[in-house]
Amino acid sequence: MKLFKTKSFNSVWFIFLVGLVIEICVPSYVLACSVGWDEPQIDPALMSVRSGVIDSGSVLGGWSGIATPGFWVTNCSAATAISTVPNSTQAASELAVSDGGRNYVVYPTDINNIGYYVRVKDPHNADTSFGRGNHRSWLTRGNYRVSVRFVATGPLEPRVYLLPAREIINIQSVVRGSSWGELLHTRNGKISYSATTVTVTGPTCSVLTADQNQQVVLPTVSGSSLQGVGSTAGSQGFTIGVNCPAGVALHATMTDANSPANTSNILTLAEDSTATGVGLQISATDRAHVVSYGADSRVAGNNNQWFVGGNATSPRTNHIIPFTVRYVQTAAAVQPGTVRARSTITFSYQ
Repeated sequence: MKLFKTKSFNSVWFIFLVGLVIEICVPSYVLACSVGWDEPQIDPALMSVRSGVIDSGSVLGGWSGIATPGFWVTNCSAATAISTVPNSTQAASELAVSDGGRNYVVYPTDINNIGYYVRVKDPHNADTSFGRGNHRSWLTRGNYRVSVRFVATGPLEPRVYLLPAREIINIQSVVRGSSWGELLHTRNGKISYSATTVTVTGPTCSVLTADQNQQVVLPTVSGSSLQGVGSTAGSQGFTIGVNCPAGVALHATMTDANSPANTSNILTLAEDSTATGVGLQISATDRAHVVSYGADSRVAGNNNQWFVGGNATSPRTNHIIPFTVRYVQTAAAVQPGTVRARSTITFSYQ
């Protein structure tokens, strides 16, 4: 028997089937219409004042630099409408001031007796006020113009006051679709002033101690010495001395202590006076007319404030101010009796 060896071959086939499917899913969307804001800070002006000229309503410095917060719209159609409304972030105080022919509401700061008011121009460069909206059917960008000024709302002692930065305005913007339809986007822009200081220097003049409280005694006169309404009789002089350093312009206001609202040139008699039909007039003897009365205020330009002397280039001066007080007939009938009245004088160092 023959044995045969056979070789068997097993064929192995390798078949590689590679299928590569790459699927990229990209969500389909449209970039939303939106509005953005620039929010620059307001830089206040330098503020340094003398305490002698500060009263409620007195400005403490000039207007700040102008900040130009602006808005812009992106991915909005030409049919988009945008409205912007500025509002104060602070509740108003009871004080209002007039500046440049406009009246401004005063708002509080973080420091007692210091406030501020704001001037705002809208994107059309027109004066606007808080709560008043600006509407445009289409505007890709617009800028407001904002400046601030600080004011005393009460007495300030001499020292340096630090005012921290403060947010003062919130401008709300609303974007709507065609014809003020669908609400597309809202955004608030915020405006602040940066930290600043107010330097208040001490009084620069002083009234002579002996002249600070004076009692002036007029001579006794008879009723017959007064010859009709407006006529005068009897007089007594007195002086008030005020020492001022160099470079000060001295002003004064006399106030009727018994009737502070009096702005005439006749001093009101006190209630304990028994005479009737007469009053008192005061004049500075180097002045051509009788002094008229005004409010007890150191504010420059106060009603019936008058110039005593001095200027920015004058040397240190001791002002001796001469006055004369006299009776004046105020009614057709004069009843003899006692006459008492009281006046104060307020100096303003400017």
